[in-house]
Amino acid sequence: MSSTVGNDVCNKFTGICNGGCVNGWYGQSCTNECSQTCFNSECDIDSGKCSQGCVVDKYGEYCANSCTNCDGTSKGNCNPGNGNCLFGCDDGYFGSSCTQSCYPGCKNKKCIYSSNNCSYGCENGLYGFSCTETCSTNCLNNICDQNTGFCTSGCKPSWFGQKCYYACPVSCSGSVCNQVTGSCINVCAGSDCQGSQVKRSDTSSTVPILAPVCSVVAVLVVIFCTLIVYFRRIRKRPDYETTTATIDSHIYYTTDSGDSHVYMEVNDVTQI
Repeated sequence: MSSTVGNDVCNKFTGICNGGCVNGWYGQSCTNECSQTCFNSECDIDSGKCSQGCVVDKYGEYCANSCTNCDGTSKGNCNPGNGNCLFGCDDGYFGSSCTQSCYPGCKNKKCIYSSNNCSYGCENGLYGFSCTETCSTNCLNNICDQNTGFCTSGCKPSWFGQKCYYACPVSCSGSVCNQVTGSCINVCAGSDCQGSQVKRSDTSSTVPILAPVCSVVAVLVVIFCTLIVYFRRIRKRPDYETTTATIDSHIYYTTDSGDSHVYMEVNDVTQI
């Protein structure tokens, strides 16, 4: 039987090993075996604590604890003293010791090692800080903004609004409406939406037709009024000229250079 005593020397009365223990053993009589998880199976001769650290995937004073969910070049590599993962966590975990689970909605189950924020956003159909909010089922392709929940690809037919929560009015043709405002593209008075039964949803659509018509009418009115004034002036002008000619024909001038007076007939009203 091989001896566990370092120099095969012990006290003959107490059995205490005078020269210590061989590698892998500890205690006064070197009868206790060091943990197999101690690096090189080396431990303190008195306490049995691993003196050179632990093998991979173990930590603690006696290397009795297993590293959990650690990732890295050496799978499961963690600090031998406190168990903190040295190279991050496996997918789906976060925290210094990788014992906490990422939010289940994180894309590819990846979250930031130190904060639990999803590394690559949310899985389709989810949004929010922790990817726990559900996109509206009316979002086209079930896709929404991962911060606001707004439907980024628009709404499924018959729905409108930023989150597509609102149904288009039943009066809309084919239940089709503007996906932002909800206004109908066409409003139907009847079930078949044909002929005179089809109505525009926005009455303001008649404005582009009425505006030019009103403008033309206004121009015609102005022209008509201008013509009336013009012809009235034309009709008045001959009467004025005739009156002037009549008055002038009653003025007689004398040829007598010595007399400077002008004589008019008694029916003239103006003396010059």
